[in-house]
Amino acid sequence: MTESISWVDPDGGVTPLDVDWDLSERFAPPTFFEEEDILGREGALLRSTRHEPRDFTLVFQVAADGRVALRTALRDLVGKMDPHRGAGFIRNTAPDGQVRQIGCYVTDGLGLLEQPGDSGPQMQKISATFHAPLPYWLDLEDIAGDLPPGGWGVVQNVLNDGDVETWPVWRLAGPGNTISLENVTTGRKLTLSSSSLGPGETLVIDTRPGRKSLTMADQNWYPKMTDASTLWPLAPGNNQVKVSMFETNSSSTASIAFQRRYLAP
Repeated sequence: MTESISWVDPDGGVTPLDVDWDLSERFAPPTFFEEEDILGREGALLRSTRHEPRDFTLVFQVAADGRVALRTALRDLVGKMDPHRGAGFIRNTAPDGQVRQIGCYVTDGLGLLEQPGDSGPQMQKISATFHAPLPYWLDLEDIAGDLPPGGWGVVQNVLNDGDVETWPVWRLAGPGNTISLENVTTGRKLTLSSSSLGPGETLVIDTRPGRKSLTMADQNWYPKMTDASTLWPLAPGNNQVKVSMFETNSSSTASIAFQRRYLAP
């Protein structure tokens, strides 16, 4: 199987790209090293590291049958890649068949270099730079699962087999009260005070950065979090997780959904 790359525009339209396979910066993201000078000593003390937003360039061809068709194709592509519309995705299908995508914006290259040689009446070469604020490649679909019956308060394993931590979305359906979610592996816990779900009521706990919320219908349950609580992520590898809710019955359910995140396509 050969590798292929497509652009997915903000509306979900997919445009295959005829890529020149002379690429760089698609794999490991840039890393920032936070260091502190040591008074009177050589070198520095490393405090932390973090992955930075990444930029990468793709060179690809747009071909059509004649000048008019080429101009139409270029206008269409520039419209689909316009960053003013919002973020799109570069979607990569690897030789092993795995499909991953990275959210990004085009920051340069759509002005086009119009000159003889690489371009002609039926083909235009484009070198476009893409900026990914979140530097990770993602699965197309969430990993989703339900808490097994009778699993309330029982430590269970949730596997995050991506490369880095990921932030789940939880859905808890009532009846039930005194709700808590604990990642025993990392020692982080979310506890809700004065929390009670009636039959047919569902609490959605979204821990994703930029979306962090706790909602039940149109009610904001964020203030119900105790001071020691955190909207915790799943660490890479096995996570021992405990979901607690009391006074439940057979209608009470809990589910988790998350996207695995990778360093490379």
